[in-house]
Amino acid sequence: MTFQDVSGLQKAQLATACTLTTIGVFCTALRLYSARHRSAAFFTWNFLWIVLSLVFALACEGPAIAAVYYGMGKHTSELNLDLIERMIKLEMYGITLGILSTLFGKLAVVSLLLEIHGPLVVYRRYLLYAVASILTLIALVSFIMSWLQCSPTSKIWDPRQILLPGDCSRRMGVVDLSFANGAVNVAVDIFLSLYPIGMMWDLKVKRKTKVAACFLMAGGAFASWACILRTQMVRKMVTDEADISYVLGKFDLYGTIELWLVIILGSLPALRPVLLRYLGSEDRDENRGNDIPMTVWTEAPSTIVATRFGDSVVRASSDESGFRFLPTMEKKASINTAMRFVFVGRASSEGHERL
Repeated sequence: MTFQDVSGLQKAQLATACTLTTIGVFCTALRLYSARHRSAAFFTWNFLWIVLSLVFALACEGPAIAAVYYGMGKHTSELNLDLIERMIKLEMYGITLGILSTLFGKLAVVSLLLEIHGPLVVYRRYLLYAVASILTLIALVSFIMSWLQCSPTSKIWDPRQILLPGDCSRRMGVVDLSFANGAVNVAVDIFLSLYPIGMMWDLKVKRKTKVAACFLMAGGAFASWACILRTQMVRKMVTDEADISYVLGKFDLYGTIELWLVIILGSLPALRPVLLRYLGSEDRDENRGNDIPMTVWTEAPSTIVATRFGDSVVRASSDESGFRFLPTMEKKASINTAMRFVFVGRASSEGHERL
């Protein structure tokens, strides 16, 4: 396939995949760089879910790009049966790996909100756990049923087997499940985008700072737009099956946008301290050097206290458990402190440590 043979949709697919992959890898690498001096930061669920999402995203881009090489994004009338078979088979791997990548990216957002809350806001934590459970359940069912829609499995992608013995009676059920998966993901994206407003709005900081913080954590709203467009393509896979290669091209384009937006926008809140460090902030300069009392809570049998000194955090604990300290109760600290996402590891032998 030469560049002249590439259709406009294929060019859009390749350009989008390369651009968003580069940005996504850069954002994750920047998080890795910012956490290099805090070993405990590597063991937070938020960071681990993002890394896992990135790994599966990179894994799904390989088959998807190969599918473009074999004709995905062109009209089916331009392809022969061999190209159609290879294209659909490769895209099946890309789609199912993308389901898991998107799931892990959204679990990272849920984990981030759980870390901000601290251990005392129990009912909100249960709500977030319920959201994570629903996402996980429908994603895993979609992943499994995608491969079980036909028997033998090769009937999914080989058009020459259409007249051979086998069963694809579950295909319409998979289509309905894909619609349900899309609807749930859109609802969760909107929910997670609006959720931080209730957490941030009572903080005693400037309104523009609150708006900026909420906007920073509301990136999922953009991913929901791509999810809606992707879900619309599911029905066309049935109604326009005669031009499946072109429909799959659009499905892949919107799926790629959704997948990488989840990773990129989900990383931005945790990157805020890095951006402040290099770009500077008026709000940050006002608080530099001031001791800001942070949340103090008791969780039997330990009493945990953390105080911020400039850019450092000193904590004391009566046992060897690691906790995260954020101003979720007093709501008196700067928004910079609330968004710092300090990751505290295990206590040292002296009962305290400085990070």
